[in-house]
Amino acid sequence: MERLARVVVVIALAAVPAAGGASAATSVLLGDTVTCDASATEGHPSSYAWYVTEPGGSPPTQPTSTAISFPLLLDAIGTWTIELVVGYPHQAPGGGTYQAEASTTIQVEVVVTSLELSDTQITTEESLTLDGTASRWSDWVTPTVMFRLDWVAYAPCNVQSPPDPSVLTCVVPPGFFEPGPHIASLRLQDPVSGSYSRATVDFEVVAVSPLAVDFSWEPVNPDPGALVQLEIQVQPPEAEADLLTATWDWDDGQVLQQPCQPYGCMFASHEWAQQGWYDVHLLVETADESAEVTRTIQVGNPPTPPVAAFTATPASPLLVRPVTFTFTGSCEEPCTYAWAFGDGATASIPSPSHTYVVPGTYTARLTVTNDGGCDSEQLPITVSPCWSPASPVQSGTCYGAPIQLTAAAGVAWLWSTGATSRTVTVGLAGDYWVDVNSGGSCWGHSPWTVALANCGDPGGDANLDGATDLADVPALLRELADGDGTAVIDAGAADLSAPGGDVTRDWLLTASDLEAILAILFAGP
Repeated sequence: MERLARVVVVIALAAVPAAGGASAATSVLLGDTVTCDASATEGHPSSYAWYVTEPGGSPPTQPTSTAISFPLLLDAIGTWTIELVVGYPHQAPGGGTYQAEASTTIQVEVVVTSLELSDTQITTEESLTLDGTASRWSDWVTPTVMFRLDWVAYAPCNVQSPPDPSVLTCVVPPGFFEPGPHIASLRLQDPVSGSYSRATVDFEVVAVSPLAVDFSWEPVNPDPGALVQLEIQVQPPEAEADLLTATWDWDDGQVLQQPCQPYGCMFASHEWAQQGWYDVHLLVETADESAEVTRTIQVGNPPTPPVAAFTATPASPLLVRPVTFTFTGSCEEPCTYAWAFGDGATASIPSPSHTYVVPGTYTARLTVTNDGGCDSEQLPITVSPCWSPASPVQSGTCYGAPIQLTAAAGVAWLWSTGATSRTVTVGLAGDYWVDVNSGGSCWGHSPWTVALANCGDPGGDANLDGATDLADVPALLRELADGDGTAVIDAGAADLSAPGGDVTRDWLLTASDLEAILAILFAGP
């Protein structure tokens, strides 16, 4: 459908100086048709002469039209000048016909960009909507679209070949902008002519302060039984109006929950019957968030609570090297010290030493207690080997048979079993390790998993003594009655009857195996 823009030029009465139409250029899109109309001219003119100058052209010598109105197709980009000369039938002073003139300009553009924001001030938790739907462009073009934020293209909102301005909306999610001033822009460009139009809007982003709470009290050092007045402070201050509850834990077994609506909850009072150090905890809540704080109140003159602090030397020890833990805190006697080194070992003296025998990262923790309370501190300890010995060599793989593990060569050894020789004998499947000293107190760590199989004589040698005889019968009977289950795989190395007792080869030890052994023994020649 053709869009029409109406240009009205008004000419004053002949006795009055001519008055033109709009003094500022009217913005029209390329390809629009406007109507040049002089019907509102007063004074009954007898002739009309329109002179239309196209962008970059020269004023015509002959009228473009002599009608009272005519349509004009705007098919060139730039400023069009439209002049109207009207004549009147009566004589002008000094002779000749009276004439009057008026003119106006029309600015023809390919695209006209408009940009509006949902708000010119948002918080870091709010989204921002960029609205370019009031933009316009000629029916003759399909513009390219570029939304920019702080002059950087914002790709999620750019539209390829927009069908009409209604699609020119963009929502920027919360948290995208840092606090401070920003600028948003929308640029539409005709890719053929290169003509473009840009609209920019400044806006500001304000940081949202999370809810925070604190409190003060009077008197600062109350006596037992004295009434203590407490006052809450919240940040930001305007959040006070949004508080729903304030919950006080007085650290003496009593808890107070105060509703904040409709009267407010910024003040509270409490009495502590006994002297001591009380860790008072306050929790405030709104519909959307909460904040909490713990402050220590001294009532009377109690013993000073301890401060748990310590150092570890060396801070990053090597394997099987002693670590010295030095207490650097404070404690008013009598005090107790509870150390946990993170590997199951403990100590109860102020400054112990400890040796880690397995590499890894451990958390050493100290808890100090006296009549004033207790305090804890912890420190990560990373233990490293200084070399990597080869894995132990396993000799033997059968349940019930002796299993030997031989460590790599070195000058000293420490096994997970507690043995300190290079070779150890084990009887159970499972995980083992050995620390090997290569010399000069340089220890390495080597783990090993012992896996055993049911590889004994299935022909009835229940006690694995190399013969199937009457001695195998009590061995099998003991195994059937020891209560560790009937599966062969469950039998440990101490159960020497297990491997050879599975005569029926069903991986179970049952009465059927006993019958099979008896059949072997009494089968005769």
